[in-house]
Amino acid sequence: MNQEFFTIRNISTRPINLSGFRVLDVANHVFVFPRGYVLAGRTTAIVRTGKNRNRALTLYWNQGNYIWNNTGDTARFQTPAGKTFDTCTYKAVTGRYRVAC
Repeated sequence: MNQEFFTIRNISTRPINLSGFRVLDVANHVFVFPRGYVLAGRTTAIVRTGKNRNRALTLYWNQGNYIWNNTGDTARFQTPAGKTFDTCTYKAVTGRYRVAC
């Protein structure tokens, strides 16, 4: 499961507090950024589907199954209040194993 992941990048120079922000797929599997999680400016963090201990730039969803559909899916990035902030939709393409939004 740890081969499946998404990344989130802070393109600003200022840190962003992501506490309580959520990422959901079409089936409403929900990842919630942990309390106190701050992403430094110009930094990218990885969120892996599988299980392990969170680190500064690698977080774990702690799921026992894969989340993202190989045939296509939509990731929704939401505020702690549930307002959709951004989305990324992809469809299957033969030979492609990464999607960038």
